[in-house]
Amino acid sequence: MGSLSKALLLSLFIVLLYSQTNTVSTSTYTLGSQTYSFIYGSGDSSSSTTTRTSTSTTAFTPDSTYTPPATGPAPATINCPINQVYDNILCQCVCVVNYYLANGTCVPVTKVTPTCGRNQVYQNNRCVCALGYYLIGSVCDVCPPYSTYNLSTTSCVCATGYTLVQGDCRLVYVAPPQPPTPAPIVCNLNEQLVNGTCTCLTNFFLIKGVCTYCVAPNYYDAQNSICRPTCGVNQVLDINSNTCICNSGFVNVQGVCGQCPAYSVYNKVSTQCECIVGYTFNSGACIPKTTAPTISTLPVPTSDCSDPNAFYIAAVGCVCSTDYHLIGGFCQKCPTNTFYDPDLGICRIACQANETFNIVTGNCDCATSYYRINGTCTTCAGNTTFNPQTSTCSCPTGYRQTSTGLCVIGCGVN
Repeated sequence: MGSLSKALLLSLFIVLLYSQTNTVSTSTYTLGSQTYSFIYGSGDSSSSTTTRTSTSTTAFTPDSTYTPPATGPAPATINCPINQVYDNILCQCVCVVNYYLANGTCVPVTKVTPTCGRNQVYQNNRCVCALGYYLIGSVCDVCPPYSTYNLSTTSCVCATGYTLVQGDCRLVYVAPPQPPTPAPIVCNLNEQLVNGTCTCLTNFFLIKGVCTYCVAPNYYDAQNSICRPTCGVNQVLDINSNTCICNSGFVNVQGVCGQCPAYSVYNKVSTQCECIVGYTFNSGACIPKTTAPTISTLPVPTSDCSDPNAFYIAAVGCVCSTDYHLIGGFCQKCPTNTFYDPDLGICRIACQANETFNIVTGNCDCATSYYRINGTCTTCAGNTTFNPQTSTCSCPTGYRQTSTGLCVIGCGVN
């Protein structure tokens, strides 16, 4: 608002104050070019009970009940110094906005950016924590690892399982539970405690989880972990029944594994070799009950036996001559160093102890659990194992063999 407008308003205000102190005698008055109407008193009666309307007589009757408000003296025009205005409340000149009083003169306010503390920046006329920093107590700082900032308490709160120690969140140490007292070791039957381990007593062996004593004549077989019998000549151990059985090509004749002579058959019930009809035992061989002629072949009617190496017996029929055997439907003589095997129906070589005949190759192989060492089929002593590369029984790597054939760990005298 300009100075001229302020002066006009001030003059109008003074005139109004002055007019209120005069006696009201007319219904209107003119101020400048504007006509004003009185709002106190109208109509033609001065009585307080008469209703006043705007259509009453033009003669104005003053209202004797109205008392104009008290007015003070006309305000004086106050000129304040430069950069100052008059404050009607304080009733004095004050500095305008963005100025302040210095040595009696209003001078402009100079903005001076203050020096903020560590990790602070100046924003919006105040120092605040820089980005990434939080007000912790009265200092702007970062929260340690494994913690989050709590705005309500202006502090860092460690995560669950952590605790604040010297400004760092450290994992709460939980002592491990004490291990239970070990129960005393109780060994089973025929066991003894050695260096905290239950082992079998002397002359007892662990068989199927139980320490067992091998009763004579049985002995402990470390390779099969069993108590087994000692097999005789032409016998081999049957691991399923744990008994000695005859090698292939041999039969049990009165407890001894052997072979039946020619012209005999094996009777499993009596476990004996029985000569066929017309033959009888003589010095372990089956010979005809009648004395055979001294000729090389027996006279056989050609009409009865077509094989020249067979002769006819009335009760039996055609029978191969002495030292001949029915092989493939013909009477044949076994080659030198071979014998006739009635079970296989062939001529084959005789196998030695602990050997079985291989009908495919025609040779004698070592029986099960036996190995050919120095030309003889034998088992590996103790808990040694057969090495096919060296054809010897040896201990595994890291073991040595004692004089009894056992494999033990470490060095020392056997």
